[in-house]
Amino acid sequence: MPPKSRRDGRTQIKPNQVRELLDAQYRNFWVAVEAAAQAADFWPPPWTLPHHQQPAMQGLHLDEITHRVYVNGREVYLSPVEFRLLACFYHHRGQVVSREDAFVAATGESSYGQSTRTVDVHLGRMRQKLEADPAHPRLITTVRGFGFRLEPPDE
Repeated sequence: MPPKSRRDGRTQIKPNQVRELLDAQYRNFWVAVEAAAQAADFWPPPWTLPHHQQPAMQGLHLDEITHRVYVNGREVYLSPVEFRLLACFYHHRGQVVSREDAFVAATGESSYGQSTRTVDVHLGRMRQKLEADPAHPRLITTVRGFGFRLEPPDE
């Protein structure tokens, strides 16, 4: 039953309608978020694709079922946070990923009110494990002022 309008133009909501109203607003919000994500070509997130649909990359193999990473044929151990961070870069390779987006992908939490510098710490550890020369990274590069980008390794 829709809320009744009062003479002064305001809507009168009964206590049992508050829950329905909030539920409707919640559903509308997430419908709008999904529509915006689809319009931005970010839905569904690439890391939710089935394993057989994952795109390949020369020199780097990311197996998301067994949580193993291979660089030029050798297995590299990554912590769970490092693995999620690499998966985010892997599925957006060639694109700049902001520090905030990388933080959300790695931790699953919003970066609001938190330091995103933890991404730098995990990225430094990943570079030690993945790069031939961590001081001069070529696989995951920093795009100053914007974020990070995963580049395919040289053959």
